[in-house]
Amino acid sequence: MSDIIDQASESEEWYRQVALRDFGNKNTVQGPSLIHCISCGEEIEARRRHIIPGCTQCVTCKDKEESRSRHRASARRYHNE
Repeated sequence: MSDIIDQASESEEWYRQVALRDFGNKNTVQGPSLIHCISCGEEIEARRRHIIPGCTQCVTCKDKEESRSRHRASARRYHNE
């Protein structure tokens, strides 16, 4: 059962990375990708480095950063109303 869950998680991550590449992530630094995440120091998965040239963060840290950005934007909209 856990193998199926692991496979589903890997597939989800792969599709997310492809989507980021296809939509041209504007926050991506062009150039060589880093091997280790600038936020946590963990190794950035090779597939992510290949799909998103210039990436500097692992999927987990990038998700956290984007979540914080969405939260701040939402708070600004609420505060400005």
